[in-house]
Amino acid sequence: NTDARSSFSNFGAVVDIFAPGSSITSTWNTSDSATNTISGTSMASPHVAGAAAIYLADNPGSTPAQVSAGLVAASTPNVVGNPGTGSPNRLLYVGAGSTNPPGKKFENTTGYAINDNSTVESPVTVTGITGNAPAALQVPVNISHTYIGDLKID
Repeated sequence: NTDARSSFSNFGAVVDIFAPGSSITSTWNTSDSATNTISGTSMASPHVAGAAAIYLADNPGSTPAQVSAGLVAASTPNVVGNPGTGSPNRLLYVGAGSTNPPGKKFENTTGYAINDNSTVESPVTVTGITGNAPAALQVPVNISHTYIGDLKID
């Protein structure tokens, strides 16, 4: 959290980049809103993995070497405190990123019995969005029925 190399971090010519790893607050697994502040690879690795995911979203099809080079090229030079002898003084940086978060999710998880020679509807209500859905929109449907030949989806 201070941009200084952690005392337990590797250093030297084989290091490509530094990532936040000391006293980092992140989500935690004890509840939907829990956080925890810890140090180590458990904190630095997810930062780098997330940065790689952002890079790949903007550069699909990139090789691992291209992702590595892209992260190093985007990193901030000369800000890591005490980087260690022979280490590149480069700190992971992704900026704001350009990947939009996923849109709202609308679903109907209610189960509906399909009786013989009858129809059933499973409506999905969409609110808070204006306009029409695109003609090419794909909607996943999960149907369990003994005789699939009886089914027609409109």
